[in-house]
Amino acid sequence: MIKKFLFIFLLLVSPAHSAVTGWYPMANVGYVSEVAAMHGCTLNNNADSNMAVNMEYLLQTIDICNGHRTNYGSGTYATQQAANTVAVNDVFERLIEEFDGFHMFLTNMPAGATFGFHLAAAGNFTIDWGDGSPVQVINRTVPATVLFSHTYAQAGNYMVTLNGLATAYNAAGQVAAISFQWGLNTTRMTGISGDIGQIFPILGPAPGDTPHFMYAFAGTGITAIPPDLFAGLRGAFIPWMFYATFQNCTNLQGIIPGTLFSGLSGAPLPYIFGLTFHNASGLTGIGEGLFDGLNGPEAVGMFAATFQGTTGLTGPSARSGGQFIYEKWPGVNVDVGPLCYAGATGLSDFANIPSNWK
Repeated sequence: MIKKFLFIFLLLVSPAHSAVTGWYPMANVGYVSEVAAMHGCTLNNNADSNMAVNMEYLLQTIDICNGHRTNYGSGTYATQQAANTVAVNDVFERLIEEFDGFHMFLTNMPAGATFGFHLAAAGNFTIDWGDGSPVQVINRTVPATVLFSHTYAQAGNYMVTLNGLATAYNAAGQVAAISFQWGLNTTRMTGISGDIGQIFPILGPAPGDTPHFMYAFAGTGITAIPPDLFAGLRGAFIPWMFYATFQNCTNLQGIIPGTLFSGLSGAPLPYIFGLTFHNASGLTGIGEGLFDGLNGPEAVGMFAATFQGTTGLTGPSARSGGQFIYEKWPGVNVDVGPLCYAGATGLSDFANIPSNWK
């Protein structure tokens, strides 16, 4: 449906409306970023704000904001046509999917029970606890770790919604921007939805500009990993970024989405995916391309115990760029993946996995 609209829309953007005629000004990177911000989408790039943009750039921006990975090929839908301000405004108005927050679904909360999670980020946030109580408004100027909690007067199921935008993260160590591991009643959080990267985006290259998700969902009761959970993260990895993120999530089921980290790219770093899915025994498969964004020399512990204890896994083990990760980074110089696949005997290539990986 989206592609059909784009084709029709771009046909309507005739040469009479192009920047060449002077009817409408040509859009540049800065203008697109401003319009995106008006729609709740923060773009992080190093492009010159005065650089003119074409429809290809505009459509890619829409994909980034919506969390989709659609590839609009060169020439298709006239993507090389220069984009003017009218095109930018109209495309954003029609195609952008407005972000309505990160949702947490609580199941069978007893009367008098308290649910809580930690935030370690500066910024402006809101929490709707889902029981009709006033929305909690949070304005934080420092990224220290704080527990936010709410007590439910009546038993039931609730949807908690977190929204807002982080402006800084804890640069002192591996502190998760949001974490449920040491929260309250987080085993009753059986589902999550929404792009958490929209709330905790990569802000820049400096220390404290990139969020950690170390132990973020560890030990919770979630049953599935949303494919767009980290879609808003656009940029480079940092060490320990997803260490133990889903550790001991024994209720998780299904295939790990291959697009889970697709907005990230860069060189491997120490313990970047250490214990990420450790003991998530209900998972049944690894999506193709899960680690496609990683390229470069191997790093110590980058896959340490990543899938250890995921006894329900079947099909092939993880690949990067079509190559098994134990072949791409064999661990000749450093210990790359100790215990990475220990216990994952259901994998179709388990017998071929080197002993130093299991």
